[in-house]
Amino acid sequence: MALEKYYPDARNCMRCGYCRDIVAPGSMGSPIRDPFGIDGVCPVYHEKRFDHYTARGRMQIVWGLLDGFFDYSPALAEHAYTCCGCSACTAVCWADAEKRGEEGIKTARIMRAMRQDVVDMGLGPPEPLKARDALIDAQGNPFGKPKAERSNWAKGLPLPQKGELVFWAGCYAAYEYPEVAQAVVKVLRAAGSDVACLGDKEGCCGMLELWDGNRAKAKERAESNVKALAEAGAKRLVVSCAECYDIFKNDYAELVGALPFDVVHTSQLFAQLLDEGKLKLGKPVNKKVTYHDACYLSRHNGIYEEPRKLLSSIPGLELVETRRKEKYALCCGSGADMLTTAFPDVGLAIAKRRAEELKEVADIVVTGCPRCLRNIAEGAKAQSLDLTARDLAVVLAEALP
Repeated sequence: MALEKYYPDARNCMRCGYCRDIVAPGSMGSPIRDPFGIDGVCPVYHEKRFDHYTARGRMQIVWGLLDGFFDYSPALAEHAYTCCGCSACTAVCWADAEKRGEEGIKTARIMRAMRQDVVDMGLGPPEPLKARDALIDAQGNPFGKPKAERSNWAKGLPLPQKGELVFWAGCYAAYEYPEVAQAVVKVLRAAGSDVACLGDKEGCCGMLELWDGNRAKAKERAESNVKALAEAGAKRLVVSCAECYDIFKNDYAELVGALPFDVVHTSQLFAQLLDEGKLKLGKPVNKKVTYHDACYLSRHNGIYEEPRKLLSSIPGLELVETRRKEKYALCCGSGADMLTTAFPDVGLAIAKRRAEELKEVADIVVTGCPRCLRNIAEGAKAQSLDLTARDLAVVLAEALP
């Protein structure tokens, strides 16, 4: 069982309930109760209201499975997919933190291992996820759009398919948000960077399948993608999608071995170019905006400062923060497309709450994740909020002199 290696984590869970009703650790060992009145950090628990949806409850289930108190069942299999993987629980978890040298128990990764067991036993994933995976199999993207249209976003931008710096657009920017991919190229070129892309040779990164338990399929995609990037001569891979970045950065080495290239998110590279004086953001953008921390950039990968530095460097732009930000920011509700696909009512409810928080401080929200763009926009639309979601690269492109 893939879950077995996490047995110590389940046993180390202190059953303290921080993951249910604590928003942050306090000083001298005293917890800080949630000041926002939303019943703790877990967005799914807020909507479902049963303890087995908290990290504590999930760890008790893992413990019970591994100690043989009960076995996997269809109901338990479905429950495994209700975790959105946001890692907000890990941000407040104190279990064994000092000994481990890291923040708490990584519930999201444990639930991913449980899903792998579920798939291996033929109990999952849920039908909506199976249908989505079939689209990826058929066309290389979760939308089922033709493979031949993947590089349509690059028309009018003569991009070589070989080079040391390769841009990975990802499915969302390639098909749903072409303006994001175009803005990335525009910013890089303005900073004097020669950039290439794989064009139609780019495929799905495999992140969605990895997180719904189809590890074997994700490994196939990783092998294919690494081969294509190596043949393109990539020394550095720049990624605009938070989920693509996460799997390339954290999972590909385990799936296929050491990578022959470095992986960087657009916000990291843009911030580096800004520090080096190569990226000039001299055109005023007279807008008041807030920044949304995407889970797979922030809590999963510690990218907090770079986007804010970039936004603060734009003349005329006023950056304001939400009540919950950085490691304590609320998830958009996507959960690597898990909730939006399998449990759309829960995903939308979370998106609505996050949209409300963002609207409290600004009419424009900037983020570095296409799924957050979509979900926040859906959450705002569902309650007729005048809130616009924009990608970081698009805003930066507007500020180019």
